[in-house]
Amino acid sequence: MRLLVAFLLILSGSLSAATIDGKWKSAVTGGGGHEKTFVEVVELKADGGKLTGTFSRGMNDSNPLEDGTIDGSKVKFYVTMPAMNGERRRCKFEGTLKADTLDLDMTIQGGPTWQRVFQKSK
Repeated sequence: MRLLVAFLLILSGSLSAATIDGKWKSAVTGGGGHEKTFVEVVELKADGGKLTGTFSRGMNDSNPLEDGTIDGSKVKFYVTMPAMNGERRRCKFEGTLKADTLDLDMTIQGGPTWQRVFQKSK
């Protein structure tokens, strides 16, 4: 019985990692007088517990993921990208993989946290 439970736990971790591979999109409406909707895209690939890929805010940018991890359904990675003032800021993305949805909190270095819901592209 213990062997079966251990096998199922290993298998569930493998399935979570496998289902995260691919392109994920989130529609975001800007605030602060910039009421424009844009699409954020994250492309992910898992290799064991390591997560790699890119993040784009739909402005012809592509920023590599840094320090990406996946542990079962728990996901975490960082992206360093340009800020509005021209500086570069590190953002932490952390959340949960749920079937075809990736629920992430995005925290900007020295700033606020926003919630993002990414849908898997087919």
